[in-house]
Amino acid sequence: MAGQPAGEFFYTVLIAVAVGYATNQVLLKFVIKPEWTVDYEGSPLWTFYMCWATQLFLFPVLTYLTLKQYDFDLEKFFNTTFEECNSLGNGICWLRYDAVVLVAYFMKDLSICTPLQAVHHLSGALLTLIFSFTTYGGSMYILTILLMEDANMFWNFTTILPNIFKQTKYIFSIVTFAVYTLGHGFNLYVLYFMCFSLNFNTIFQRVLMCSAAFTIMYFRQTVITQIMLDNVRKHKCECTMKKKKHI
Repeated sequence: MAGQPAGEFFYTVLIAVAVGYATNQVLLKFVIKPEWTVDYEGSPLWTFYMCWATQLFLFPVLTYLTLKQYDFDLEKFFNTTFEECNSLGNGICWLRYDAVVLVAYFMKDLSICTPLQAVHHLSGALLTLIFSFTTYGGSMYILTILLMEDANMFWNFTTILPNIFKQTKYIFSIVTFAVYTLGHGFNLYVLYFMCFSLNFNTIFQRVLMCSAAFTIMYFRQTVITQIMLDNVRKHKCECTMKKKKHI
């Protein structure tokens, strides 16, 4: 897949999206339990299990392999291009694998997304494709998305935990908030480097990409902060009620 012409790379992405969607349908028909199809926070419960499994077993591995290809040298990684990536690792460019997997991941659940989720998934897929054909910035954008998906693993795990584990869910909501905040903090550093240190082809490209990336992180941080605060208030109320019962 490394070094593919633009047209072939696009076809590879389309095939990956089709395979992802078909896999979802097969799993839904033959594997997924009926109780997992219930609506849960705007999406079928099974999608949380699927996303969590992908975020736990796939994205951390891709993050590791992608950075390892550059000996974990962030400056070297930030300044790379897809053409340079093609010459590394015996012709294996993990950045291209990342791009294909991310687009397929964003698109596979599009038919069951809420309108807001659909906008989020389409934006992620479109920006990944755009950065795949951008001279600089693609490596940084893909790294930020991988790190955000790694953080999502904690949130999806918190979501699918049964309510009987209230204390564990509360603790993981705090952990999730911390992981999101640290990840967004690192991504802001990457974004600064991407927006001000690289020579993008056009000013429009710089403004469009950087504004979109910042907006996505801002809304993600706002949502996770509100969820964490709600969980803290709920936990505090439950503790207060328990104390009153013992009095």
